[in-house]
Amino acid sequence: MEVTLNKIYNYFENLDKENKITQAFLIGNVNFSTIKEELFTTIKDFIFKQDINIQECPDVYILENEEKAIGKEDIKELLKNLSTTSQFNSKKVYIINNCETLNPSCNNAILKTLEEPGEGIYAFLISNNIDSVIQTISSRCQKIFISTSQEYEIDEKYEGLADELIENIESNGIKTIAKNPELYSIIKDRNELQKTYKIIFKKYSDALNLLVNDKTEDNIILKNNDIIKVSKKLLVINDNIKRLNSYLNKNLSLDRFIIEMWRCE
Repeated sequence: MEVTLNKIYNYFENLDKENKITQAFLIGNVNFSTIKEELFTTIKDFIFKQDINIQECPDVYILENEEKAIGKEDIKELLKNLSTTSQFNSKKVYIINNCETLNPSCNNAILKTLEEPGEGIYAFLISNNIDSVIQTISSRCQKIFISTSQEYEIDEKYEGLADELIENIESNGIKTIAKNPELYSIIKDRNELQKTYKIIFKKYSDALNLLVNDKTEDNIILKNNDIIKVSKKLLVINDNIKRLNSYLNKNLSLDRFIIEMWRCE
């Protein structure tokens, strides 16, 4: 699925309605240039809540590594700027592109601002590969997963298995492990399980697209989940697809998958 127009904007629109906008966001699996204009509009409308030019705003700091890597001095300058008084609505925003490429000293410096963010300071970290962002940074951010299900080759003959697994997980959660042991015999091997996960990924990705565009459809994913839950589950599914490349035990993998999906609740 390609990044859709207003996907991020609609995501924040829903967060704003539910008063769930936090101070740190990790936007993954996307190029900054692809989402730049939409992100700027989102920041203007939901952070500053003023009609300002984000690129010329003295309270917005953008670190990119187009010509050279972001270094310690860049981070020091950023932290110095964040400590000054805001000129617009008592808010400051910093955006770091390709955050997965930051060196350890830069990560440590940014980590301090994520752990103890100053009042009115908002972070937007952009990554081409959300799996490459170090856990200490990732865990302190609200994640927005820009799904790219086209990277997976979808084998539709496993759609029935995917639907059955989704139905069980959404209806029974962790109890699926005990209540539906037949799933372990229906899915024959690790390769078949991975292909099933890819179909599941696509179905949750499609559901996320419907949610952010305020569209409805009669399916159990939309019935049981909001935008945040679907985004978390997409990360879980994506991790499990990749993990199966080396994880040899099919049954243990399925156990782990069900538990991780349940924890997204």
